[in-house]
Amino acid sequence: MIKNLFLSLGNATKSFFSGLINMPACIMTQIAKIKKEFDFLHYRLKNITTSNMDLGIYHVYNRNYGDAIFRFKLIDKFLDPNNKEANYWLGWIYLLKANYKQSIIHLTKAGDGDQINLLSFVKSVDSNLPIPNAVHQIHRDIMADLFIDKFVSDTINLPKQLVLELSAAISKLPEEYTILELGSNIGLLGYEINKRMQDKFTLTSVEISNSMIQLQPICFPEQKLYDEIVHTPVNSFLEESKQKYDIIFSMYGFSFEADLQKIFDNVFLLLQTSGYFAFAVRSTANDTLSNQTLEFSYNHKQLEEQLTKSGFQILVTKEFSLEIKNNYSIFVCIK
Repeated sequence: MIKNLFLSLGNATKSFFSGLINMPACIMTQIAKIKKEFDFLHYRLKNITTSNMDLGIYHVYNRNYGDAIFRFKLIDKFLDPNNKEANYWLGWIYLLKANYKQSIIHLTKAGDGDQINLLSFVKSVDSNLPIPNAVHQIHRDIMADLFIDKFVSDTINLPKQLVLELSAAISKLPEEYTILELGSNIGLLGYEINKRMQDKFTLTSVEISNSMIQLQPICFPEQKLYDEIVHTPVNSFLEESKQKYDIIFSMYGFSFEADLQKIFDNVFLLLQTSGYFAFAVRSTANDTLSNQTLEFSYNHKQLEEQLTKSGFQILVTKEFSLEIKNNYSIFVCIK
């Protein structure tokens, strides 16, 4: 009996010391298990963050700002606190809602996540400075589909009117001639040019927004509108291009610029002698940036003075009201 007691005691002692020896291995196993669970949780949270980020951006481009704010704030507050990308897009939304204070707060939190320096633009939004190309491109992408009826009302089709006014003013063109359209948006003016201008022309478009370029064949599937599409900022094209054109058109294609004098000077240089420049812009009493559209409007009289200063002879100048869609000015000039 005593022998059995000592045997049991010995086994218990061995078991105890064996447990002590194996304890680090057990602890490491548990730690590894916990780490694996945390890694899986992190993976899940990262996926949830990515999904909400993608949904938020989708809602921005569809202008569902309330839904977008919910997604980005969910990320910022709970899933990935102070996420720079979420704050960058919140800055965009509040800019589009003309809530500049909130936009500045979130863009400041975005830090280097604001790669286009949107913060600097928002801080100077009331200074009538030009809209930076990177800001203009993203804004134009977001607003692309709104151009479908931007220049048409129950009584006026502005793209059609602009082409008709130029056609009536033309006295002479080469048998084969070239046309340049600045800011071709979704192809509204390109469609009217193809429909109403006499044959044997080549038509080149310049457009900064990839979304607008992609919408052109969707909005006008029955024909190819342009012989060449240049995906670049209008101001960059005007400064760098060496080719000359017989006609230059624009349907509100330089609304990113507060002062159009330099634009007019560069257009003048790209026109052939006796070439035509026809364009439409939104007109107001003063040159101002719209809080709703992030586009400049211009004083009609001042535009006349700037065109004359650039060397143009003004052939036609008219003002149109598109009911609740703002007032527009049309100009047809010759070099």
